Amino acid sequence: MMKFFATLATVLTLFAWSATAETKIAVIDMQVVMNGTEAAQTTQNELRLESEKANERFAKMDETFKARVEDLRRKKDILSEEKYMEEEAELRKLYREQQLEAQSVNEKLSREYKRVQKQISDEVDSVVTKLAKERGYDAVLRNDYLMYAAQSVDITEEVLSRVDSNLKDKLAKKGL
Repeated sequence: MMKFFATLATVLTLFAWSATAETKIAVIDMQVVMNGTEAAQTTQNELRLESEKANERFAKMDETFKARVEDLRRKKDILSEEKYMEEEAELRKLYREQQLEAQSVNEKLSREYKRVQKQISDEVDSVVTKLAKERGYDAVLRNDYLMYAAQSVDITEEVLSRVDSNLKDKLAKKGL
């Protein structure tokens, strides 16, 4: 609902503004730009591969853990109560460690994704500002806030191209 009011306020402001002067407006599809950059696609692929490797490792750890639990259950009647409790405590500790490791890996992957998304977003902001100044746009709106916009005012592909180029240059300078 808040998005609707923000969009309505923006549109009404632009209509009032356009009544006093010729207003140049551009539109951008942020989702296409954010997901379409080479940096985003590369990061998504790398994170997916890293996640798959981690999941395989965790699946093996889980299999080993379940085998140990089953082995302990079979030995319950053979082991002394004290020895059984020790091994059970060890398994609980191992389970907690595995859970913490899985959580740590997921948090690391999430942080990396957010870091790259922020880098892309910052670059998009910079490119849009520069392009708007170059072309004399009074406003650049996200297309998801609009019901209709003519293709002639869409700057998505140019922004995507410039962002990709700029990010490649920045990554090359960093030696990545």
